Amino acid sequence: MPCAVGVARVYRLLGEHDLCASECHRINKKNGDNEEVSMMLAVLTFSQGQFDQAVFHFSHLLEKNRTNYTCLENLIRLLFRTGRRGEIPKHLAGAERHAGGYHGSAGLSYCKGLHEYLTNNPYKALGFLNAARKDEVWGTKAIELMVNIYLNPDKEILWDTNGQNRSDFLDSASTCSRLLKELKGPRTVKQNVLEAYALMVSRVKQDVEAALGKLIDIFNQASEGSSDNVPVLLAMAVGFLLINQTPKARNQLKRISKLQFCHEDAEEFERAWLTLVELYIQGGKFDMAQELCRKCLTYNQSCAKAWEHLGAIMEREQAYQDAAEHYHRAWHTDDCVDAHIGFKLAFNYLKAKRYVEAIDVCRAVLDKYPDYPKIRREILEKAQAAVRA
Repeated sequence: MPCAVGVARVYRLLGEHDLCASECHRINKKNGDNEEVSMMLAVLTFSQGQFDQAVFHFSHLLEKNRTNYTCLENLIRLLFRTGRRGEIPKHLAGAERHAGGYHGSAGLSYCKGLHEYLTNNPYKALGFLNAARKDEVWGTKAIELMVNIYLNPDKEILWDTNGQNRSDFLDSASTCSRLLKELKGPRTVKQNVLEAYALMVSRVKQDVEAALGKLIDIFNQASEGSSDNVPVLLAMAVGFLLINQTPKARNQLKRISKLQFCHEDAEEFERAWLTLVELYIQGGKFDMAQELCRKCLTYNQSCAKAWEHLGAIMEREQAYQDAAEHYHRAWHTDDCVDAHIGFKLAFNYLKAKRYVEAIDVCRAVLDKYPDYPKIRREILEKAQAAVRA
């Protein structure tokens, strides 16, 4: 049995996925479920886009061992990307019950932080991740995710400047640099990329250009033996956008859009596609933008930003009914908490003469954000008047 598991490991390392899967099935059939073998099957099916099979394997593993936090992490990412984010809390609760209510487990804390990050609660995420960052097993992942949050808490394509001043950006850069210094061992490519982002977040041209120089060196080193590195290409595109070299940024993003998708770089692929979507929309290339939005949704059904862009395209074309349907998907994908999307949805309901729906959305927004007079004045009052007419 140990020898057979070793064979499966070798096949996986060689990239012989079919042979690895076949060997794993043979081992489990002959000897019963083996946790390492089942984990290999789960990761393989996930990486190959066989999401239903992957959910089955990860869920089965978690039922047998609720403290398998690596499995829980993968299941959280998988459920989120397949549009089943509502199932995540029950798996977290099951893991916590099995841990006897002990909140100090680094693996469980990391998984909770990941869930909060994915569902747009960055500051809650930081609390959980901070509890895991000193752990030998989970500390590295926790620090990397914390840096991502400090760099871009709202997951904007380029760092949001609303309500922020120069000192805010410098504070973010300082915090990221301090966290990155806590990482042990040789730097990975993604960690080097995070260091470049930490330089760029200042938005100072000299810092951005220095970061771009580092990224070019990273790319040349990381690409030996391979043609492209998505995290590096994306970071370079962001740098070029920050110093207003849009054509250079577009070239990097187009390069990424032509690459074969891989789940290891799923977030970088998605961000690159969405950045290119914004450039296409600005240039009036709506067909190309829609194609990339659909691509995002193929790999992440919880991508509210893709639905929002599809809605914006329909709105520009004055197809208000279609725009409302897309904004509706974006609104509900983000649990109806984004006031900006709520406004757009209500506005397009109003333009499509769906007054009752417009009123309902306005009230939902105002329940959460009572100090939002714009939606009351520009949409709610007009929709109420239309209903009374």
